[in-house]
Amino acid sequence: MGVTVRKDEISIMKLIGATDIFVKAPFVVEGVVIGLIGSVIPLVAVYGAYDYALEYLLEKNSIILGSMTLIPAKEIFAVLIPVTLIIGVGIGFLGSYFTLRRHIKV
Repeated sequence: MGVTVRKDEISIMKLIGATDIFVKAPFVVEGVVIGLIGSVIPLVAVYGAYDYALEYLLEKNSIILGSMTLIPAKEIFAVLIPVTLIIGVGIGFLGSYFTLRRHIKV
């Protein structure tokens, strides 16, 4: 979205001789940062909710859960955190990269 809003700036930068990398770099970094933030916020929320739900279930429903074992949050998030961060950064990078490709052609 930042690329589309600033397409006039991109065309001016290209007209004065800026290289493609010089034009693309800030937008790609912005996309990566937004993707990173967009993946960290849900991770924190889900971690808190899972931890709370796990404690609640163990306190209130110990009879029902006697035959089951619940996976601790640390084990789940050891896999979930890297996967979610990679997906978030990847989506941010690819989104800004492909949008830039369309607007860089001057």
